Amino acid sequence: MKIVSATQSFLSTAQEQIVAPKNWRRLVAFFVLAIIGLLTLVLLDLVQNSGLWGDFLFAFVVTSVVIALAGHAIPDARWKQWGVVPPTSFHAPFWAMFILLDVPLAIVSGWVGVFALVVTLGLLWILLPDARMAVGFTTGVMLLVVGLLSALTGARLPSPSDAESLRGAGALAHRYRPVLLFDSDEQYAPVDIGRAFAAHHIRACHKTIVSDRCPKIGSADEIDSDVEFLQVRASALGPDDDSGGADSAIYYHAVERDSRVYLDYWWFFTENPEPVLSAIACRAGLHLGEITCFRHEADWEGATVVLAPCDQQPEIATACVPLGGRQLHLVAVAYAEHGGPAKRFAWDALEQRWAKAGTPVEDERPLVYVALNSHAAYPRPCPPNCGREESNDGAVPWGNNGASCVTAHSDCVQELPIDAAGKVASWNAFPGPWGAQHCILDGAYCDGGPAPRGPAMHGRYGAPDELG
Repeated sequence: MKIVSATQSFLSTAQEQIVAPKNWRRLVAFFVLAIIGLLTLVLLDLVQNSGLWGDFLFAFVVTSVVIALAGHAIPDARWKQWGVVPPTSFHAPFWAMFILLDVPLAIVSGWVGVFALVVTLGLLWILLPDARMAVGFTTGVMLLVVGLLSALTGARLPSPSDAESLRGAGALAHRYRPVLLFDSDEQYAPVDIGRAFAAHHIRACHKTIVSDRCPKIGSADEIDSDVEFLQVRASALGPDDDSGGADSAIYYHAVERDSRVYLDYWWFFTENPEPVLSAIACRAGLHLGEITCFRHEADWEGATVVLAPCDQQPEIATACVPLGGRQLHLVAVAYAEHGGPAKRFAWDALEQRWAKAGTPVEDERPLVYVALNSHAAYPRPCPPNCGREESNDGAVPWGNNGASCVTAHSDCVQELPIDAAGKVASWNAFPGPWGAQHCILDGAYCDGGPAPRGPAMHGRYGAPDELG
């Protein structure tokens, strides 16, 4: 009789677990619990940093406590109405684990992780008589999935572009160099990489179990195959004024595609601060890559000037310039905005926009408004309609915008390093990140976003003709 009674009790409990998930109120309750748990992570901003593991442990404890308090504060009748067992002190850690570990692991694993989470949780929620068991098993499955993905994919470094640079485009690169306009609150200027090497401001870093080993180097020749990432110290290269001065430079890469010439400009910043709610959105527990946090070390940004033969697009009345026996004229500019691929604008449309705003151009040089902190390139100032970006009011011009660039500071526009065959070389061929990123739990929690790789690792470098 005891066996029959126990069996009936188990079947009754299992039936309740099968029916309960079908009640939409239960889903609403789960969503409310998740929101309550996530909101408690704002408290992390009041706590001194103690490392990623310390932040994660604090987030787990605080979230568990608040969920448990919510379970006691909401009347039992309401929980029963929702079809949910109140999250007691024993249940709360499982809810917290789901919020703080399972969901972030699914996000960093992409569609595979999300699919594994949904399917696993759905099946176990139905099959297992206890929600704690379902969440516990789900956590185990997610850790296994992420571990397998990491083992199968490995840490593969990208290969630099094999695009061949167009020779003899230096004069054009200087002629069409962008006019960089920074926000009035900007604190960083484009860095001259060569000067940074010479001043030993660049470190070649190797990750170790204890910490990163980052010796200073004085030449790109010291970047060997064992270097995992480069680090440029902001304290040494952040400008003391608004101009950038002699240590500031931009770079170009010229390529030809289907009779058109693309002058691809790049500039490097030592930091990319988070533009919005950095004190909260970049903390462990809330930091989910660029979904919530734009902050990362280093930043490569830029724009691309498009030149076409003078018999193409004659409606764009720009001057014809010689290059290798041909005549080319300016027809478009592509801006490396955030939130998607670079956006291309016809030159006549840009001129009309700038003239209407009362900022006409001179010498057919494009205006580039550099967003505060994120440093993304835009053809217009902001506000209004900044979106995720902060202001880029264009109030501070780059110190090398003027004629001094081709006289006193003749090296402020430089070609990206290439070899005799026009292929990527020197620091431009380094495949690793330009900046550090430290993570735990296979990337579920990091101290910032992924640092960018060098220009030759980006699609814009090798295929600027494919820009939107």
